[in-house]
Amino acid sequence: MARTRLPTVVGEKPVVRVVLPAGPLIGHEANFTAGLCELEKYGFEIRWDPKRAEEHWRGYLGGTDATRLTEFKAALVEPDVDVVWCGRGGSGCNRIADDILKFAKTLPTPKCLIGFSDITAILNPLSQQLGWITFHGPVITSLATDYIETDISEILRVFRGQQTELILPEPFDEPKVSGRLLGGNLTVLASMLGTPTAPRAEHKSIWLLEDVGEPAYRLDRAFNQLKRAGLFENASAIWLGDLGLSDRNTEIQMYEQLRSDAPCPVLLNAPAGHRASLRALPLGATVDIQGGRLTNQHPWVTQ
Repeated sequence: MARTRLPTVVGEKPVVRVVLPAGPLIGHEANFTAGLCELEKYGFEIRWDPKRAEEHWRGYLGGTDATRLTEFKAALVEPDVDVVWCGRGGSGCNRIADDILKFAKTLPTPKCLIGFSDITAILNPLSQQLGWITFHGPVITSLATDYIETDISEILRVFRGQQTELILPEPFDEPKVSGRLLGGNLTVLASMLGTPTAPRAEHKSIWLLEDVGEPAYRLDRAFNQLKRAGLFENASAIWLGDLGLSDRNTEIQMYEQLRSDAPCPVLLNAPAGHRASLRALPLGATVDIQGGRLTNQHPWVTQ
């Protein structure tokens, strides 16, 4: 396991560099603009070139691989940038994740990096292989929607090192579990197996899993692919967020099936997903989860 590397704590007026490592903004412009406005209300200084999305759009990708990779690498080393915030998910991070991992190995100190969904292909290997604390949390287009609950003030406290625990939306009665928080999007993690950035089995890990837009049988297939690869062996727990299933009965059956298949405890109601509470969860950090609280065993940013 790599030595834990904390991102630098942000200041009074954090500078955010927005990047598009996955899908384009076409069709998401209104939510994107609204999300930027929400960040500005909380004192974030935004760095984003409006022409970027229009000039480099490539179908279902937010630009060519070279464009997206160059943009992401530049953000990681931009001198006065505090936070690298992904604009949206979609698809495409797996195409540049290997090169991002190679580049990140050369960097002395990480920045606060936040995103979710397809961004899992970048976040999890940085946390698991390099020891970075990254944040599984809302992309810009998720910050001002009616169907995802976010709390920018809490995210800011997390980035400032002022948040030592998270109060969870729905307490549960499971025993306390402790371990290193890893994971993200279920089907993205499954697609990474067999690659240089593949998720790895780790003693006392807590695997966060969420998804959207997939039928139950595909979720079952992805989950069992990870299980058969040994990912959950010796894990402390699997922590399920919203899996995006539209039918409540199917959702209950899915949770029951995953619980029966898992070789470790399965917790529910993680604040992660595309249509529920979405919090900044510290991937790579060792945490305790009990009842209605997630508590850190060490700082998530430098003090």
